[in-house]
Amino acid sequence: MVRAATKLCNAVLSSTLAASKLPHPSSYLCLLSTDSSPPTLATSTWHDIPAIVLLLERRAARMVKNFVQTQTKGGVDGNVNQRLARAVTEAFVVVLVGEMINNLTALPSQIPKVVGRLYKLVGCYLRCLQTS
Repeated sequence: MVRAATKLCNAVLSSTLAASKLPHPSSYLCLLSTDSSPPTLATSTWHDIPAIVLLLERRAARMVKNFVQTQTKGGVDGNVNQRLARAVTEAFVVVLVGEMINNLTALPSQIPKVVGRLYKLVGCYLRCLQTS
């Protein structure tokens, strides 16, 4: 996963691959070709699904870019591959979960809110399992 991410990152940074032609799992790397500023963080940001998706995608893109740049200088530590793989995986999964939550609007009245909260609850639970 790390090798594929670094190859695609190098291609995007060197402009040999258009960001629009990136495969779906690597679409977060298109953020490297734009100079957009990060969203403003506030307490309400954590309830805004598109903002959370963007933050995790930006994190993964920046981590891959920094890895590519520091790898050439030889400043890589032993756990960087694990952290990078986790960030890339989280970016991919959060896009899928964000799409699932957005698709809930087709359901009747209160069901989207309940299912959306369930997605968030499961996400929090999984996050707690990872940190403990």
